[in-house]
Amino acid sequence: MTKLTLALADTIISAALTKGRNLNLEPLTVVVLDPGGHIISAKREDNSGILRIEIATGKAYGALGFGFGSRELYERSQKAPVFMAAVSAAANGKFVPVPSGVLIRHRNFRRHLRQRRTLRPRRHRCRWPRGPSWQADVNSVHWCR
Repeated sequence: MTKLTLALADTIISAALTKGRNLNLEPLTVVVLDPGGHIISAKREDNSGILRIEIATGKAYGALGFGFGSRELYERSQKAPVFMAAVSAAANGKFVPVPSGVLIRHRNFRRHLRQRRTLRPRRHRCRWPRGPSWQADVNSVHWCR
C-alpha cells in the first residue's frame, strides 16, 4: 500500500485550502495525520483562530480513531453524549466530535477490508478515489456528508 508522504500531505492541504477559497469559506486550518494519529503536515490560513490547529487535529484524530468522517461522529455524539465524553477522556482530550474531519483512504481499501473480512456496511454514501493509488485532488478525497 502506498505511504502517505509529506509531499502528498502538503498537496492535499493545498487542494483543500484552494477549495475553501473557491467556496468563499472563512479562513481554514487543515491538518493531515498519519495512521498513528501524528501530524504529517498542517497549514493555517491568515486570520484563522489561535486554537484552529488543535481543533483540526482533534477532528482528524476522532475520524481516524473511529474509522469514519467526523460528521457521522457528531451525529453519534448527539445520541450518546456520555459515551463520547468518555472517549474524549480516554483520548486525553485529543478527540473533537464535530463535522469536517474526513478520511483519506487508498483506492484499494475496500478490497483490503474484504480480504480481511472486516468490511461493514456504511449508513451513508461516500465518494472514493479513482485513478492512481492516491489522488492528491480535493475532489477525490473521501468526503463524507
